[in-house]
Amino acid sequence: MHTLQDRGTPPPTATPPHRQSAESATADRRRAVADALRRSAALRADGALTDAYAWAQYAHQRCCHLPADDPDRVRAAALLAPLAAQTGQPHLAVTVYQDLIAGATKALGADHAQTLRARSALAQLRHSLGDCAAGLRDLADVHAAARQRYGHHARLSLHTLVNLGGLYRDCGHHHLATRCLLTASTGIGRYLPPDDPLADMVAAAISTPPSLNHPAVCTQQQPRTGVTP
Repeated sequence: MHTLQDRGTPPPTATPPHRQSAESATADRRRAVADALRRSAALRADGALTDAYAWAQYAHQRCCHLPADDPDRVRAAALLAPLAAQTGQPHLAVTVYQDLIAGATKALGADHAQTLRARSALAQLRHSLGDCAAGLRDLADVHAAARQRYGHHARLSLHTLVNLGGLYRDCGHHHLATRCLLTASTGIGRYLPPDDPLADMVAAAISTPPSLNHPAVCTQQQPRTGVTP
């Protein structure tokens, strides 16, 4: 007696050849993306930002057909966005951050730490490009969301407050900047370990004068006392 398998007919649970081929191609693509991301991260750690950017861009391009919340696409965007900004391509960085935020929001939630960090980075980038009102508003919203989700004492909330103080400072909002930075400094000293890097960051921010470059693009710059606009 011959079985279906003896006659050359695959058993009902077997994967059709065309599907096996598609699954194999997908697996190969994901391995290539993972390898590119590893290379990019290693090069970034070594300070080779241009090469790191090239590998991150390659990984992101291999993922662009995937859903926004696909883990590979989210990881690729998270690596490419800051590298694009660091290598002189801020407008590309804006686009990739938007992609990252959309994917992280769908996959993790609007108030997840990764989503909020991406929104914070995008707000600061927009501010650096002269879209100061949007940057300040968006970063203030991120800080409020972080406080609501994680508490005012959380590192993410305090880190966002330090960054917000820096943005206010560069736009000439000195009172707001001082209030943010001193509040953050108090919280960092009270709630975080003494050796946390955020302590040095806020101390440096408090002693740093406003950026000399930002006024060239600033749309919110406050006039200095005694100076006629």
